[in-house]
This record gives sequence, C-alpha cells and structure tokens, in this order.
Amino acid sequence: MGQLLNLRVFDSFESLVVNLSEAISLQINEVLSKKDHFSLVLTGGNTPRPLFKHLAQNYRDKIPWNKIHFFWCDERYVLHSDPQSNYGMAKELLLDNVPINPANIFPMPTSFATPAEAAAEYEKTLKSQFDSSAPHFDLALLGLGEDGHVASLFPHQVTMSEKSRWVVASISSKEPLQRLSLTFPVINRSEMIYFLVTGENKADPLRRALSKERIEIEDCPARGVRPVDGEIVWWVDKKAARLVE
Repeated sequence: MGQLLNLRVFDSFESLVVNLSEAISLQINEVLSKKDHFSLVLTGGNTPRPLFKHLAQNYRDKIPWNKIHFFWCDERYVLHSDPQSNYGMAKELLLDNVPINPANIFPMPTSFATPAEAAAEYEKTLKSQFDSSAPHFDLALLGLGEDGHVASLFPHQVTMSEKSRWVVASISSKEPLQRLSLTFPVINRSEMIYFLVTGENKADPLRRALSKERIEIEDCPARGVRPVDGEIVWWVDKKAARLVE
C-alpha cells in the first residue's frame, strides 16, 4: 500500500482491545501535551463496541475527554435513536459514560430530506471546525468490510474517486442502504489511522487490503487509505490475520 506495514497481531480480540485502548490513550495525551484539543474520528458497526466499552470503563480518568472533538467516518442514514445508528452506538457505549463537552460532538446528520443534503451539511460542519483546506484529524479509527470497503466507500462506486467533496452520500449492498461517508481526500489527511480488524470473516478482506499483488482500489477500497503525511497501524486478531503473508 505504498507504506511500511505496521501490523499488530493479537491472540485474542480481548488482548487487542486492551492494547488498542492504551495506544489511543497515549496518542491522545501526547497530542494534548502540545495543543488544546484532539480530533478523533470514530468508526461504526459492531467491531468497535468492545473497544468503546473498555475505554469508558477503564479510561474515564486517564483521558481528558472534555478536550476531544468527536467526528464520524460514516453513518447509516437512520435516526440517531435507531439501533443501527453509528452515532447512537457510540453515544450509548462511550459518550454517555465519560465526562465530555457536548459542544465537541459532531455526529453526521440524518434528518435531512436526502442523504446528499446531509452530506453537504456535514461538510459545512467540518469546514467550520478546521481552518485548513482539508481537515487534519489527529486520529481516525477505521474498520474493514467483508467486501473490502472502508467507512462507507464501497467497491465500484463513484464515491471512491471523489476528489473535491469531503462528505458524500453512498449506497450499501446491505440494509440500511443509504449511508454517509467521509471521502479519501479527508481520511488521508489524518495524522494517525488505526484500522481495527477482527474475525475469520475479515481474513480474506485483510489479505486483499495488504496484498503486494496488483489489486485495484475499485475492488478493495481499503487500499485507497494512503495518508499524505500520517501513519497507519493495523490492529488485528489472529483469526483475521491468518491469510496475511
């Protein structure tokens, strides 16, 4: 993927969560020793649920939560109260259980008439929070889909080739179909990216994402995550890593 591979493999998901939580805490505290706030992009789905729980239970007093600005890499276009909402999951497991400033939470909106309008609104939100030509997130947490998708950038969709917009509406092959997603130009301006990949069903997607073979981004969108100046660390359990050479 054009970078020196930083792959960390753990015997169990539990040990991965423990080590990843500590790494997140260290990263946040290090950055906050140099500036007054930390921008964190959260991922959705089921994989990060144990991570969010662990952070809330064990790092409540070890991380200055009120100095973190929370954003999302993608969202299902459902109400925030819907069980499938990425924001709703993070709120229940993490945000409601640590001392944060509500003004620092920036969920993707899902109440507009169309996802395209919501995407444009979230882009405005990002532009109001970042002075540069594109956001520079301190840390982005990302997952990997079984089809190789990242955020809600899915194989063979025009959203993957987006160069100017920061946020787009996209269509998933699974319910709920309508999604919102950050684009590669934004994701790739992150200072640090942590990929969280676990389970047997992620073994082949991970192999393809990291393969030295010529696999196009259109076939495996995760290969499009190539930070401009930042780093990627892959946090993986043994089940997911079994096909990686």
